[in-house]
Amino acid sequence: MLFRALARLAPSTLRGGVSPGLAAFPALLGGDPEGLLAPVQWHPETRTSPELGPSSAELIADARASALGELDYVAAQAYAAALTAGRCLELDPGDPLGAARRLRTTTFFGAFELNPATGLQRGHTLSVVRWSQARQKLVLAHTS
Repeated sequence: MLFRALARLAPSTLRGGVSPGLAAFPALLGGDPEGLLAPVQWHPETRTSPELGPSSAELIADARASALGELDYVAAQAYAAALTAGRCLELDPGDPLGAARRLRTTTFFGAFELNPATGLQRGHTLSVVRWSQARQKLVLAHTS
């Protein structure tokens, strides 16, 4: 894997990527990701005041209370997408995509807004996590 090769070639350099944002990254890497950085749109420690759905703290508490344990990034992303899709269906059951292109809101996952012409996401900001002692540590947090 590229990350392991880079670590051997230049052990003191700063390395980062997208996949290190996943909780399963150490297993995918096959080793310790110590020091790797990753951009994330959400982390359990991100503090938000969402317009739609629960806050991160409420979501984490609900997951733990229901015996789900720690909420994975991908599961959180899917839940935020479901909240947004549900709102679009409420706003315009006949044209939820049109509603999505007009919608500006926030969830625990952050801001949601699409470019009305292209449909590309433009309303989000990113945070940064760093792997330290086999855990992701939030080093730069966005707020919404």
